[in-house]
Parts: sequence; C-alpha cells; structure tokens
Amino acid sequence: VARNARQLLLRAGIVQARDDVAAALGADGRLILRASGTEPLIRVTVEAERAEQVDELAQQMAAAVRAVAA
Repeated sequence: VARNARQLLLRAGIVQARDDVAAALGADGRLILRASGTEPLIRVTVEAERAEQVDELAQQMAAAVRAVAA
C-alpha cells in the first residue's frame, strides 16, 4: 500500500501539479507531498504567507492527486 502511494507521487499529473504549485509559492512558501507509511494516502502540506493561497494551492494539489489516483 505505501509503495503504491510513493509510486503515485512520480506520476506525470502529480509532478506537473507539484511544479505548478511550487512555482506559484516561489521563495515565500513551501509544498510538502508525503506518502503515508501506514495508510494508502498522500499527505499534502502547503505553507505560505497568505491563508487564502494555502487553501487554494492545497486544494489544487489535492485535486491533482485524486485525479491521478482515480
């Protein structure tokens, strides 16, 4: 299960979304994607100066993960 989540992180749709979110954050923020070691899921963490940006980009990244996982 954990291996599948880690492999999912390498799929093109997630890589592209990760790069897009990282570019939108620039040097003022951070994106962390982590495959759970015990559950079949990927954790998405976004840090930025504005809460609105955090919410928007976290939703964008989560949507990409869901789309690729479907």
